[in-house]
Amino acid sequence: MASKLKSELKKPGSGRQIQMRRASVAKQRGLCHESWLEKLGQRWMKTWQRRFFSLRGDLLYWYDKEISPTPQKYVQISRRTEVLAPAAKPGETSGEFFEFTITDPDYKDWHLRTTDHELGAKWVRALAECGAKVTPDHWRVDMSIVARRASKVEDFQEKVTSASVARSSALLNVVADSRNTRRMSSPAVLAVSADIDLDTDGHGGGGHGGGGGGGA
Repeated sequence: MASKLKSELKKPGSGRQIQMRRASVAKQRGLCHESWLEKLGQRWMKTWQRRFFSLRGDLLYWYDKEISPTPQKYVQISRRTEVLAPAAKPGETSGEFFEFTITDPDYKDWHLRTTDHELGAKWVRALAECGAKVTPDHWRVDMSIVARRASKVEDFQEKVTSASVARSSALLNVVADSRNTRRMSSPAVLAVSADIDLDTDGHGGGGHGGGGGGGA
């Protein structure tokens, strides 16, 4: 059953497949960071749960499974976002887990951890490069790095929007040409909706470039 679900989600027309292709493009631009982390439950179950996190551009998503078609939640990382990192300096280890907390006025706090201290440090740096205010100060990055990344994110978001508009327009054209509703689920319609996406140059194009995240 699990293998069947996995194959379904990897089909070209699945929402997760499109997200994976966009993650691949973002990764090529240095704008994607993904891995498994443990997240502390926010409701009545205050337990640590393994979740897959994907930072694409300035949006941080988390999934209950790496192949899930839609994220459970997301948060936009900005200068309003605060990240509480470990007291130990980068390169140092203290305790079994590398724990950090993401706080934003519009979202609930996210308490995250990993046993891989190097991975945890990469996450804190990635969030700092998105403009998040990181404490202690020794985890912060130069503002010129934040500005360069913000410019790349803006360019990436514009191309994502353009590709989405192109895909929607092409799909509408196919549907308009159809003479019966059965064509709505035809391979031609599904192919158009799936194939017009970002390519490595950021323009609409075919191809199913591999993407997705690496596990931690």
